[in-house]
Amino acid sequence: MTYEIKRFDLLTVFKVSFLVYLVVGFLIGLLYGLILVKMISTFGPLMENELFEGFGEVGFIAAITLALFMAVFIAIVWSIITVIAAGIYNVICGWIGGLRLELEAAPDVYSQTAVSPPTAPPPQQGGTPGA
Repeated sequence: MTYEIKRFDLLTVFKVSFLVYLVVGFLIGLLYGLILVKMISTFGPLMENELFEGFGEVGFIAAITLALFMAVFIAIVWSIITVIAAGIYNVICGWIGGLRLELEAAPDVYSQTAVSPPTAPPPQQGGTPGA
């Protein structure tokens, strides 16, 4: 079976890409925040500056704040870029056609090896045993 992707709905592209970039941006921001806090807490006292004194106590909060800021910033910027790219794809598809996909039906593996649940033995007729 051959299918063709004619266009992308820009609202759904924005919603999905925003959520994906939000998670990725938080992870990247957390990584950068922890590295930055570690660098400041390590090299800050060597600079003998009052600004860096006591930074270790607020370092984790600063790292989380940076992670949240990066998550929102990356999600907004890259979602807009992704929507613009999807819009360009939609315009080009109108001129030359979309991406063609050749799909094949997957074998139904689970129905062939399905195990039926055990059945209870039928009740015995004629009273109680051993009477």
